[in-house]
Amino acid sequence: MTSLSGKYVIDEKGERVGVLLSIDEYERFLAELEELESIRAKASKDEAIPFDQAMREIEKMRPADQVRQFALLNYIEPARSRGETAVSIRAGDIHSQMGLSARLPAVCSALGTNKFESMCGIERLSIEGPHNGANTVFTFKV
Repeated sequence: MTSLSGKYVIDEKGERVGVLLSIDEYERFLAELEELESIRAKASKDEAIPFDQAMREIEKMRPADQVRQFALLNYIEPARSRGETAVSIRAGDIHSQMGLSARLPAVCSALGTNKFESMCGIERLSIEGPHNGANTVFTFKV
């Protein structure tokens, strides 16, 4: 896991009660947490497999990368082929079309990263709606 450089929030007694993270650190944290949850879910269903094989499967299965690839193939590329200059993607649509369950923060995190923009050669124009919700809408210049 990547190290985090958050700042502590302290109460009037000087006790730590919270942590502030940058948006980039928060998004990285969510993506890595999602990967860990996927690994744990798979491990609880399957018999033990060799470490090398496990690492290959993990690299293939990064959920955030699957979301980004899905959005590229189903939203970005079709918009380009239609000659559109911008495309809007609603997080809840991706979530339901991919058959995900309780993964809206991860979908929003995947779509809101610089990695998604550079992977697709796009530029984020806006994010509207609730933070990390089904109605969060990402608009990109294609």
